[in-house]
Amino acid sequence: MGKNLYTSDRLLYYIDKCQKGLFDDYVYIIDDVNTHESDGIIHGDLFPDNAHFIDNRLTGVFDFTGACNGSFYFDLAVVAMSWCFEETRLNKDSLDSLIHHYLEASPIQDFTYQRFIKWMKYGALYYAAQRCYMNINRPDHPIDRDHEEFIQKIDCLEKMEGHGGDIYTFAKRAGVRAEEVIDFSSNINFVKPNVNIDLNGLNLLPYPDPDYRDLRDAFNDLYSIPEGCDMEFYNGASAGIFSLFRSLKPQDCILYAPIYSEYKKAADLFASHTILVNRLDDLYYEPPQASLVVFVHPSTPDGNVYPIESLLQHWKNKASHILIDESFLDFTEALSVVPLLEEYPSLYVLKSMSKFYSGAGIRVGAVLSDRENIRVLRSHEPMWKLSSFDTRYIMDILKDTDFINRTKESTLKNKSLLIQILEESGLFEEIYDSQANFVLTRLKDLNGHDLQDRLTDHRILVRVCDNFDFLSPSYIRFAVKKQEDLETLERAFKCLL
Repeated sequence: MGKNLYTSDRLLYYIDKCQKGLFDDYVYIIDDVNTHESDGIIHGDLFPDNAHFIDNRLTGVFDFTGACNGSFYFDLAVVAMSWCFEETRLNKDSLDSLIHHYLEASPIQDFTYQRFIKWMKYGALYYAAQRCYMNINRPDHPIDRDHEEFIQKIDCLEKMEGHGGDIYTFAKRAGVRAEEVIDFSSNINFVKPNVNIDLNGLNLLPYPDPDYRDLRDAFNDLYSIPEGCDMEFYNGASAGIFSLFRSLKPQDCILYAPIYSEYKKAADLFASHTILVNRLDDLYYEPPQASLVVFVHPSTPDGNVYPIESLLQHWKNKASHILIDESFLDFTEALSVVPLLEEYPSLYVLKSMSKFYSGAGIRVGAVLSDRENIRVLRSHEPMWKLSSFDTRYIMDILKDTDFINRTKESTLKNKSLLIQILEESGLFEEIYDSQANFVLTRLKDLNGHDLQDRLTDHRILVRVCDNFDFLSPSYIRFAVKKQEDLETLERAFKCLL
């Protein structure tokens, strides 16, 4: 069997022969995969027109002209790209079923969903460029499929990989300025703290304090960190996640999903084996010995509060390390596990200052744990990660002593109004209870991406949850926003009816 026909070298050749600049926005995809890896013999071109069925049973596969030694990831990606889309919308149930049954018989080792999505994007780019090349340079051998079909599939997959709050891409697509977007996709507190910073009076000449003593004292006051415990600050909670995973390098990483996608990325990079546990069905899963257990509390995207002390007891004698992400805990009345750090030496707690303190642009997060754990973590870190402005801003907002009460009162009031608007729209099969500053819903008839398309004219961005494991495109998350934005959402819903 011949050499790999689907490498980046061939793809770049196709791109070079197409209209200049046509694929410039997508060539980054090539760097996300190793196209020269070879797992064994692959078909490489298994589109539906290369398969034959009788009575819904596969009876034949043909056209092996592109068969070669290549990547099993690529082979499966081509099937997923061509069989699991309804036009340019991914059918995630079909994709999950395909992956599940393929892996039962496949020799792919340490398969990860995140890596596979990157291969699907590569497969779509490969066939987009090939179609374009053939239609332009081989008029004697035209191919019916328009290359735009594959580009639209890449765009769909990028939305799946996305994070809430990308107002810039949305604004470009909607033809508006970013500041005009009404962003229901991002769970940032709509209540603003009173901040009074004189930038001209801020001395930026000296280096920041590498120990961040003032900020450390403020965190101690805010979260009552026990004796014998410490914290390490990061340029955002996401940076803390990657730092912790890089330091621990767990053999088995247990992610209670649905979960924030950055955890899956970190696990793909630093864990030997990742296990996704559906916390909606299997809360008391038995983790392997010496594993890292990750639990977000309250959970996202549904905002549930769980019996966290009971879960800690369950994990105590099984996991080597436990990470509890409390990024949204301040919105709730639930108790933090920070006071339990002394009792659980293997426990880490993640705190984010972005969500509750209305500052996604101020990147400040922290990992709290036993002092020795933090010493080890810090030994792998650069001396400075926060700017003087970051620390000064956080210090200033923490002086607004009434901010916590204002936030909880306003969030409760506006969440009630949001739920009322969602219920009266008649669009949703289910609206889930939430203790946080967002509400998860499930649509009756519409696909979530279709709803987003209809809301685009109203400059409204929502969070379609199909890139959360165990959820489909019918799940939409709405952040609690100010009354003016909620009224705009209500008017938009009425226009849809």
